[in-house]
Amino acid sequence: MVLDVDNIFDTEKKGADEFFVQEAEEALRPRIVLKSVNESIINNTTLKDDDELFMSLSADTTYEFELVIGFITDNSTTPGIKITFTVPEESTGSFYIADYFGTTPVTVISAWDTKFVPTNFETTISGHESDGGNAVGTIVRGTVKTRIKTGNLQFQWAQDTIDAADATTVIIGSTLKVTKQ
Repeated sequence: MVLDVDNIFDTEKKGADEFFVQEAEEALRPRIVLKSVNESIINNTTLKDDDELFMSLSADTTYEFELVIGFITDNSTTPGIKITFTVPEESTGSFYIADYFGTTPVTVISAWDTKFVPTNFETTISGHESDGGNAVGTIVRGTVKTRIKTGNLQFQWAQDTIDAADATTVIIGSTLKVTKQ
């Protein structure tokens, strides 16, 4: 098929060339999920699916993703959040902590070698107290290559250390951006 570049922006002519360009642009456009409500965990270190931060993935496709999370660890004496991602069966990939914001230094356990396969791998962001209920945050980046199965890239999280008195909260405005490669 030859692409007629003179026809690309001509709204009068609705031909196959225009459809091809629109389809290509759509395929490369990042998809973004914005968290619309705060979500809290208290007294629990078991990883759970985030209610909003997930994205469907097609089979046999490579994706890059970026998660920007704001979280509150209240005034815990052992602050931190434990995170991971689940992916479709047989997918491969990795993720790493790209950056963090806040007033307290962060300790990241594991990094680029974080693999999804053969089991989901968790990374802990500890020592990252949110100082009186103020939010802190981190940026997580990664890639995932799906195989023959479709499914979701699902963000999971929990308290780093069990705390019955103080909740860990992933806050409104956190985002997951997924881009097909």
